[in-house]
Amino acid sequence: MFALLRPMTGRVLVYSEELIALNRDLQQEISDRRRAENSLRRSEHEWEQTFEAITDAVAIIDRQGRIMRMNRATMEITRELAPGKAPENGCRVLFGMDNHQGHCTFCRMIHQGEVQYGEFHEPESGRWFQISSYPLFEDNQLWGGVMIAHDITEQKHMEQLKDEMISSVSHEMRTPLTAMLGFVEFLLENPVDRDKQVDYLKTVHRETERLNDLISNFLDLQRLQAQVENYQFQPVEICTL
Repeated sequence: MFALLRPMTGRVLVYSEELIALNRDLQQEISDRRRAENSLRRSEHEWEQTFEAITDAVAIIDRQGRIMRMNRATMEITRELAPGKAPENGCRVLFGMDNHQGHCTFCRMIHQGEVQYGEFHEPESGRWFQISSYPLFEDNQLWGGVMIAHDITEQKHMEQLKDEMISSVSHEMRTPLTAMLGFVEFLLENPVDRDKQVDYLKTVHRETERLNDLISNFLDLQRLQAQVENYQFQPVEICTL
């Protein structure tokens, strides 16, 4: 009986070792899969937190213009721009998707399959946004895009202030220049006695100093904005000034 069962016992031991090895491989595979799933969940959570933490308005939109996802900043901005409207409708307003006059960056991106840029001005709130549209591909097929709106209202306001300042400075410079040119031309074209010449030249000199002060103030302001020099700020008496 032992002689008959010995070969079978050997085969059972071989099968047992194979089962143990197979079980060990399965356990390793299960462990690797769990680690991969945990890593995927962690990456997903990190991406979601990053997506929500972006201060610019970001939305993922499919090729048909359906809003697939938007971050918290988009929700907040759309509530301000389109109060009472659904977030999807407010999102379309923010990104100018209903603008069919060639200013829709999403439409241009879908048509050309390339990154597009533009600006959007909301007249009621007076806010300006820089709109960027990035295409999304899968298997070389364009299926949608990522829309980003960056608030440039402050930048536009500063540009307007700068234009107004330059206009004001130009106007202030023209006043002394007009007086200087007038007196110089009069002196060149008309005989003037010495006393009047001195009087006219004093006026030209005074206007020249005024023009020099204007230019110096303007250059000081430019250096201050460029932070080229250090300035000490202190309180002053407004009435005395």
